[in-house]
Amino acid sequence: MTTQRSTHNKPIQIIHNPGTVPDKELTQARPEVTAVFEESYSRYRSCGQNEQRALDAYDRKGASYILHSVPRNQVIPLVRELRPRAEYIFVTDRQAKYYEGFGESWNEFIRAMVE
Repeated sequence: MTTQRSTHNKPIQIIHNPGTVPDKELTQARPEVTAVFEESYSRYRSCGQNEQRALDAYDRKGASYILHSVPRNQVIPLVRELRPRAEYIFVTDRQAKYYEGFGESWNEFIRAMVE
């Protein structure tokens, strides 16, 4: 896949967020970033074997995990778990309006990301 350029001749980044775990076969020529998981912490923990295999099929490069409603004491262990799986991660303890702020767990999230 070639990098597209804007009208100002600067590279642009294409992000694909299908809203569900995408079929890897359909995303071989994928954008720079694909949100392979965007759900609550409890939903992530309840993934069955088939979903887990689908998530495991993605390379770390270009993969994104976005999890909300993460118990604050689970933010650091979860980030440590996800870092080998995804190049882009966002984890928050917020249970509502999770795209409108960072939540009380922001410091834990940052600490885990820079380890």
